[in-house]
Amino acid sequence: MFFSLKMLYAVFARSESFAQALQSPKLSLAKADSTVKALSSMWNSDRCDSRFAVLWDWDTVVREADSLSAEPPVGLMPRVRRLPRRLDDGSLQHEDQQVKDVYRRLTLLIAGCSNHLLFK
Repeated sequence: MFFSLKMLYAVFARSESFAQALQSPKLSLAKADSTVKALSSMWNSDRCDSRFAVLWDWDTVVREADSLSAEPPVGLMPRVRRLPRRLDDGSLQHEDQQVKDVYRRLTLLIAGCSNHLLFK
């Protein structure tokens, strides 16, 4: 849970400063467009392994959770759930091999969805 909150904070902390910039009364359309494109490129840069490695450093995550008196991340894999029959096409379902893979997939998903929703 702590790592998920850390990921979301990384996404929303960047968007907060851009939201403040977009609320300026002296904002032009060109400046707003460049601000949105800058936020999009920042979120796209989060979709790489090196950025995930910075977030994932396990010792740092556990230490931060302890300093905040939060429950440290659990090293257990989530239960593998079968797809409903109406969605199952007979192919093998993807299964993450390690806890790190689960959180990596979620990190990339959050960055991708945030970027997609920015332009909707």
